Amino acid sequence: MHLFPDSVAAAEPDAAATFQEATRRFQARLLHDALEAQGWNVVDTARRLDLARSHIYNLIRAFGLERGRR
Repeated sequence: MHLFPDSVAAAEPDAAATFQEATRRFQARLLHDALEAQGWNVVDTARRLDLARSHIYNLIRAFGLERGRR
């Protein structure tokens, strides 16, 4: 049983990726999908993911996320 079955099924495994790289890609995808679902409302996304708003902004910058771009 997968914790996030839709995300796991959609992800293509990369045998060359390290655990950290795979985790980072998962986090970026999860954050992007949550932002899209909330219309890029950072406050609502932070509540949904149980993270601080400032942390969401830091992750957006760190992952290079942009509205409408995956």
